[in-house]
Amino acid sequence: MGLFDRTFCRTFVSSWFDFFILINLNLGMLHLSRPLRALATWLLTAQSIFATDFLINSDDELSDLFQNNSVQPGDAIIWEDGVYTDQRIYVLASGEAGNPVTLRAETPGGAQFRGDSQIKFGGNYIEVSGLLFYNGDNYDREVGSSIA
Repeated sequence: MGLFDRTFCRTFVSSWFDFFILINLNLGMLHLSRPLRALATWLLTAQSIFATDFLINSDDELSDLFQNNSVQPGDAIIWEDGVYTDQRIYVLASGEAGNPVTLRAETPGGAQFRGDSQIKFGGNYIEVSGLLFYNGDNYDREVGSSIA
């Protein structure tokens, strides 16, 4: 990782935004000049600039992302199109309100899961879309809200 990795950039932007707000509050500045308003707006939205898309094609790759703490709020995990069998998809991440972690197929319905494939979630603000599960078993199960 270089000097300007994602964690550094997110921390830098967040710290400068906090400093900017603190200075303006302490100086009683109610009206910001146009350039300062533009900077404040950029700092508020800059975190999404550092979001990452991860392209994966196995449950092992997904597991590695979470074990290495690579997934941050706003990131997207994109499952390559294809037919997969007996995949254990455990999503262990948390996004934020307005900045969720997303798990999606490369194209809607393009990532297809068969056999004993399963998906479980552990975290907050997780969005899942475009994954297709079929030819599974006929057992009725309750969908849990977290992984034990």
